[in-house]
Amino acid sequence: MLILIAAALLLIACGVAAFLAVRLTQVKGMLFASRQTAARAVARRDAARKAAQRATERCEQLSGHLENAIANTQQAISVGASISTVKQQLSELLALVRPEPGAVPGRHQDAATLAGVPQPQAAGLYDHPYPPVAPGYTGPVGVPPYRRSPAA
Repeated sequence: MLILIAAALLLIACGVAAFLAVRLTQVKGMLFASRQTAARAVARRDAARKAAQRATERCEQLSGHLENAIANTQQAISVGASISTVKQQLSELLALVRPEPGAVPGRHQDAATLAGVPQPQAAGLYDHPYPPVAPGYTGPVGVPPYRRSPAA
């Protein structure tokens, strides 16, 4: 009888040992899976931090480009204002030098009436914007030929 009780206790001990071995294997598998999940979560977090850092750097770079663009725009606006001022002053000077026909003369007379000196264009001597030269002269390459005035 003692042998039966010892055999029963041995079977119970083997069953408990088998149950603990299976349970230990399951726990090891779950522990490995949780470590793997944690490692992946850490890798995703690090990647997100790097992406955020790169995005911040890119935003700072774009901010610098935007500041340069604003500065260039301000310079262009000031140059445009200067050009407008110079254009207005030039128009006023041209109005003083060459008044419109029928306008009341100021300090200066019309160029054609100054001291009775005939002007070539006013006299119809030539109607070309370039100065007259000898006939047949073609000029340097790329320059259109000039015409000689009839008075010369």
